[in-house]
Amino acid sequence: MYSPLERTTVAFFIPEWLDLRHPVVQSQIVSLSETLDALGATTAIVGCSANAGLNNAQDCQARGDKILLMKPILRHMGAIGMVIRCLWGALRAREFISSIDATHVYVRSVFSAFAAIIIFRPLGATIVFDVRSIVSAEVKGNKFKSQLLVLFEDFSLRRTDKLLTVSLYLERFIRLRSRRSDIAVVPSCPDLDMFHFSVADRTFLRKKFEFRDEHIVVCYSGGLAHWQRIDDTINLFVKLSEKDENFRFLIISRDLDIVSSKLKDSGIDEVKVKVVSADFAKVPAFLSAADVSVVLRHDVELNRAASPIKVGEYLACGLPVIFSPCVGDLSMVFSENHLAGYPLTEIGRDYDALHRFCRIAKKDNSKVQARKLAEKYFDRSRYVDDYIGTFGLKTLKVIPHSGDLS
Repeated sequence: MYSPLERTTVAFFIPEWLDLRHPVVQSQIVSLSETLDALGATTAIVGCSANAGLNNAQDCQARGDKILLMKPILRHMGAIGMVIRCLWGALRAREFISSIDATHVYVRSVFSAFAAIIIFRPLGATIVFDVRSIVSAEVKGNKFKSQLLVLFEDFSLRRTDKLLTVSLYLERFIRLRSRRSDIAVVPSCPDLDMFHFSVADRTFLRKKFEFRDEHIVVCYSGGLAHWQRIDDTINLFVKLSEKDENFRFLIISRDLDIVSSKLKDSGIDEVKVKVVSADFAKVPAFLSAADVSVVLRHDVELNRAASPIKVGEYLACGLPVIFSPCVGDLSMVFSENHLAGYPLTEIGRDYDALHRFCRIAKKDNSKVQARKLAEKYFDRSRYVDDYIGTFGLKTLKVIPHSGDLS
């Protein structure tokens, strides 16, 4: 256990999410809470629940977290609805934040940042804004909404006490927009103790799915939003299947019916594709059954600033990644290790070279190289100094992790 020299209490204010079991909440918020706990802070979670989150709330309480759940309002009213929900949530949470004597309030959207600045700063709390994307770049064709988001974005970036962000591209954007230089860059980091390669899981699941030793299993894990490019991913599967009969594919997603429909429309031999839904805690086991992974994005400003946590999860489980080179800092990350990543360009794709990459990826050395890259770039323990500076922590040690490829 760590010995803090001064007390720090961090409240995670996340009214944007309706279910604490959501993979984003688990992978990016609960895991960060655990990191700060290990560094000596006291943490609390303030969020909404549409009933489904109640079981997870009990899990958080069993871990020792203080927690406040509120029923969400205005669930489908876009940006204005989100502003109102965050303000309403902050007003509801004001007494709770005061009662736990929160020194810091962590937020991760322009809407919750705006509400926290208005409601929580007068209580003496330091507002920490973890900037994940360029929100104003997400709006197309609606000039009023875009300008409104720019106003919220500028206010939040300039008035927040502390800033975190996930990529060098986004850091430069924030610096230009806010005229601030006190910005810590911490990419989306998975729990490396949870995400690791398991020989036992690989053996069991490959037998269950009838993946033979000669099969090259390519995996996609995630949602089906348009920006996640599931249609292009399935088209890639089709191209690889035509290239080599030994390719097999694994899709891990909650939306089984939609995935099945898309696979049927693609014409791919469905015998070659396994589609599964898995709780977040079981995802690493399924990733262990694969040989290669996929993260595709369009070359737009929103994605140039991004840091998909799936990349760290894949690498941590020993999976080399087929990736879009436009995404965040990925080209820099993979430039030093070509065994762990293959940049899939939009024009002039060389499927022969991609085929060779996938065949090499089956070798044990590629798994080791992928894990090493995860530990170098996506291990939270490497960013302890940033957390200490951002949250005002004064601790005596650094956070450990096992970090083994087992």
